Amino acid sequence: MNKRGVTPLVATLMLISFSIGLGAIVMSWGQQYIEEKAEFITAAQVMPAGCDPVSVSLITLAGAKQICLAPLTRTIKAFIENGPDSVVENIKSRIVGSDGIDEVEPVLQSPLARAGSGTATFSYKQVGIVKQVKMIPYVTVDGKKQYCDKRSIVVEEPFTQCAQ
Repeated sequence: MNKRGVTPLVATLMLISFSIGLGAIVMSWGQQYIEEKAEFITAAQVMPAGCDPVSVSLITLAGAKQICLAPLTRTIKAFIENGPDSVVENIKSRIVGSDGIDEVEPVLQSPLARAGSGTATFSYKQVGIVKQVKMIPYVTVDGKKQYCDKRSIVVEEPFTQCAQ
């Protein structure tokens, strides 16, 4: 009868303290997990400002970009679409030809809405044979015009001829 044991009261206290310690560890891990998920969700909801959300492109039908050139009237007509994340205030166009460069701004009649589309028809000065057309979108950030050169549309020859 020299066996010693743990009294029921001490055993109960040990079980409770073990449970509390294990619960604290699990809650700590869970809190870090929830904070990481909350940061991910918050970051997804914040819309980036400036040029990051800008996404303009030419409408493409049957693999052909919808832009045409009328060399007699020196007019370019392009069908442009905008992505869903940002309103594009307007577009600046640069026409590079065999004899020079011309810049035309603005080329849109009205801003391109989110997930919207529009037609840009604009005239350019004599530049010889048109080699390249670059359309640079811009947005307004804090009341200032910000050009989004990395989001530009660049089209090089050969160009299709517009119906006169």
